[in-house]
Amino acid sequence: MAVDIRRSSPSFGEHVKVVLRVDEWNQVLIPPGFAHGSCTLEANTEVIYKVDDGWYPDCARGILWNDPHLGIEWSIPPPEAMLSEKDARFPRFREATDLFPFSVMG
Repeated sequence: MAVDIRRSSPSFGEHVKVVLRVDEWNQVLIPPGFAHGSCTLEANTEVIYKVDDGWYPDCARGILWNDPHLGIEWSIPPPEAMLSEKDARFPRFREATDLFPFSVMG
């Protein structure tokens, strides 16, 4: 799942969902300016992701995964979701103040 968090983007606040399957060896590229999250559908699943630069914990930010404003249909009921303490404390989308600006790249 990825959400466009670029404030002036025509698709600001919209999301896409992709199901990745081990037997298809598929993957997804999430560009800068998009929040992303994942939900595993099977037990003992490993999620591996790459980034285009180093990881800087002081720059990490996010939005609440199950914010009703986003309308994301997750494949798991919220009480069953396992989140880190950090992820559980993220603000709702409309309350997030540190989202990306939007620029057209040519």
